Amino acid sequence: MTATDVVRTSIATWNEADRQGFLGCYAEDCEIVSPGLLGSGHDGVAEFWSSIMDTIPDCRVEAVRLIADGDTVLEEARSRGTNTGPVQGPDGSDVPPTGRTVDFAFGAAHTVRDGRIVSSRFYWDRPTFLVQLGLLPDPAGTAGATVPAGSS
Repeated sequence: MTATDVVRTSIATWNEADRQGFLGCYAEDCEIVSPGLLGSGHDGVAEFWSSIMDTIPDCRVEAVRLIADGDTVLEEARSRGTNTGPVQGPDGSDVPPTGRTVDFAFGAAHTVRDGRIVSSRFYWDRPTFLVQLGLLPDPAGTAGATVPAGSS
């Protein structure tokens, strides 16, 4: 299985809401980093899963582009879903669900070793995410605007 295959499998398990399958894509000694989270091992991956899937249970990922160089895979993707669970607000407190839909681009860099992901670093614009949820003001008036798939 190539590094790209492993990342594709992780995306598929995410989209199937298969928590155990997603965790199984990661090595025991992995690291995972995303806005607001720095985790390690399967506990860190589980925390990442919960931080998103508890907030947006129907969250789905569309890989726009995967680029591999050896054991490194760069992912350009979109994430979509509806906020039906509590979300961490700008001040760190839990905010009740807004019921709003989010649609945002993100990037990730994954490192794969022996058929498992050992490092994932996710990047997205958290303020835009919070604007789409209605938790921050929208200074540009673009909260409902989305970037078409494939053009992010």
